[in-house]
Amino acid sequence: MSTNHTPAPASNPKPHDDEIDVFGLSHTGKLRAENQDHFLLATIHKRVHVSQTNLTEQQRLPLDDERLAFIAMVADGVGGGEGGEEASATALEVAMQYVVRSMDCYYKSDVGDEQFTHSLQAAAMERHAAVIGRARDVAGGRPMATTLTLFMGVWPHYYL
Repeated sequence: MSTNHTPAPASNPKPHDDEIDVFGLSHTGKLRAENQDHFLLATIHKRVHVSQTNLTEQQRLPLDDERLAFIAMVADGVGGGEGGEEASATALEVAMQYVVRSMDCYYKSDVGDEQFTHSLQAAAMERHAAVIGRARDVAGGRPMATTLTLFMGVWPHYYL
């Protein structure tokens, strides 16, 4: 796993959501009849959702919807076997489950780059174990394999 920690020049402000242009597409390629790949493009936001209030003007509440991070993932089912599609879907599902459950890590100011990198590597191994567990439990033990490439942009840094 490579980690690139590249700060942007101070003169470049954080881009707004409408300035980020992304698009995802998956294709079977020239050799396979079935597409076993999955992708996910997502933004992470810190927000407050008001379930109920008797305030008349909710506009005064600090409902922060600023983008905190951008995530792009591609999982490529390996080998064209019957378990590749399930494996690639599982990889994205469990990776996003990890991201959602670990949002509090983002707010810890004492987490250094080395610890963050170690956490990402540990998460990748946990996801690998989840794919193996899914093959055993859901896929009836048939072989499953996938690759997973994850890009995370937390302005002004990125991790690959």
